[in-house]
Amino acid sequence: MGRRITLRPQAEYEAIQQARAQEDTQEWKEQYAHRAGVEGRISQGVRAFGLRRCRYHGLDKARLQHQLTATAMNFHRLNAWWNDTPKARTRTSHVAALRLLSRFLTRRTVLSRPPTRPPGASWRTVGQACRASWSTEGGGRYR
Repeated sequence: MGRRITLRPQAEYEAIQQARAQEDTQEWKEQYAHRAGVEGRISQGVRAFGLRRCRYHGLDKARLQHQLTATAMNFHRLNAWWNDTPKARTRTSHVAALRLLSRFLTRRTVLSRPPTRPPGASWRTVGQACRASWSTEGGGRYR
């Protein structure tokens, strides 16, 4: 199927445009920054602490489980803060991995031909290995 053009009723179109204009205000950005932090916390609870499912029946037991889960999450975050555990990095795209690999190889040697991927390895794996060796050799973060 090809492209589609959606023509909305004028009232709906104007409401969408007004909402998009409001997104550019500083007040909206401050509210959204708070929301983004809360959503990250909820995501951690769902992924790492099983917050999506409740083990018990009844509102009182469910409330107690959620409070204990929140306490465990706080202890986990405090432990990470006290031990200087770095936050998880976002994934590296294929293009970024290729760019990193080409920068790594041009700093090491002069490229006489385009870089080739070792058999059985993905470009992402090669890029991650290059980043790891850069961060240990250079003494600083990859830029």
